[in-house]
Amino acid sequence: GYVEAAMLRGESTAYILFVEILPGVLPVLAVEAALRFSYAIFLTASLGFLGLGVQPPSPDWGRLVNEARAQVGRAPWALWFPAGAIALLVISVNLMADGLRRIFGYDGSINP
Repeated sequence: GYVEAAMLRGESTAYILFVEILPGVLPVLAVEAALRFSYAIFLTASLGFLGLGVQPPSPDWGRLVNEARAQVGRAPWALWFPAGAIALLVISVNLMADGLRRIFGYDGSINP
C-alpha cells in the first residue's frame, strides 16, 4: 500500500513513520489511551479499597472509601466525597475519550 509506495519513492524511515503511518493510527491510540487511563484509575481505587493499594500515609481514594464505610451513619459525606471524586474523574476521562473519538471520526472498526 502507501508504505510500499513511500519506500519506492525513496522516503526515509522517519518520514514513513511520522507522515504515512502515524496519522492513521493516532486516533486509535488516543482513544484507547484515554479509555485505558480510566480503567487504571478505577483499578487503582479498587485495589486501595481492598487494602492492596499504596500504603499509608500516602493518600488513596479507595482507602478513604473503605475507611469511611464504618462511619457512614454518622458522617456520610466522608464516603460521598472520595467515591464521588472517583466517579467524577472516571466519567470525565470517558467523556474526554468519547470527545476524542468524535473529533477523530474513529468508529471502532478496523478498515483495511
